[in-house]
Order: sequence, then structure tokens, then C-alpha cells
Amino acid sequence: IRVVRFFSELRIMVNGILGSAKSLLWALVLLLLVMFLVGVTIMQFTTMWMKEEEQDVIDGILLFYGSLPRTIITLYMAISGGIDWRDAVQPLTPISMVLEFLFAGYVFFTVFCCLNIVTGIFVDNAKALKAADEDAMLQEEVAERRRWISQVADLFAKVDADDTGEFTFH
Repeated sequence: IRVVRFFSELRIMVNGILGSAKSLLWALVLLLLVMFLVGVTIMQFTTMWMKEEEQDVIDGILLFYGSLPRTIITLYMAISGGIDWRDAVQPLTPISMVLEFLFAGYVFFTVFCCLNIVTGIFVDNAKALKAADEDAMLQEEVAERRRWISQVADLFAKVDADDTGEFTFH
């Protein structure tokens, strides 16, 4: 019975992932859109600022914000644990305090809003799938019991050869 429960939980998890694929795809689109918009904004500020600065100061910016893809990867790493977001915002400090607040707002919005909503969607889908799985298992058990009752009734019908509704053992 424990093995059946284990596979039941595994089946629920796989169905939860598959059932949430559409929501996950839309969450990914939303996160990419937010990262793109914040990335373009940061790139605008840094590009204007780098035109006036010396090369040794610029190197720190280029490490995290050298191109739009690099900026988007930095933004992703800041919310996923790849780097500490304080390390990612530190090169932006000399450019403008607005960028620091923009970055903090980005981290707040993505971590506390977007990712928590995605987690809630997964939990809700898992609960619904677990309930549906339990119902399906119960119906399967009822059908199995009915088959067993039918087989026992057929056995008694075969034993009652003279159709009296009684049988005896000799």
C-alpha cells in the first residue's frame, strides 16, 4: 500500500507540472517582459553615463550590464539566487540613485508578486489534481469491488445447480 501511495504522489506531482505548464509559460513571458523593460531602462542610463566616464570605472558596469542579454541575465540571477542583488546594484550606485530604487522595485515586484503568484498557482493546481486523483482512485476501487461481487455472485449461481437458491456441500 505504501508503494501505491508513493506512486500516487509521484503521479500527482507529474500531473501538477503538466497541468501547470500553460500557467508556467505565461509566468515566464511575464518575467521576461519585466526583465526586458527593466533591462532596457538600465541600459539607457548606463550607456549615457559611460560616455562621460573613464575606462576603469566602466569595467565594473560592463561586467553586469555590458549588453542587453548580459543585463537580463544579471536581473534573472538577482531574483533566483545566482548573485546577491546588492552586488548587482552596487555598480549602478555612481550612475543614479533612481537606478538603485528601480532595481529594488524590480526585485520586490518579481520576488514578492510574480514568483509568489506562480507558486500559488502551482499549489492550487496540485490541490485540485490531488482531489481529482483521489476521486479517480475511489471510483476505481468501487468498480473493482463491483467486479468482485459480480464474480462471487456468478460463483454462487454455478454452485446452485438446481436454481433453489440454496447449496450444500457433500
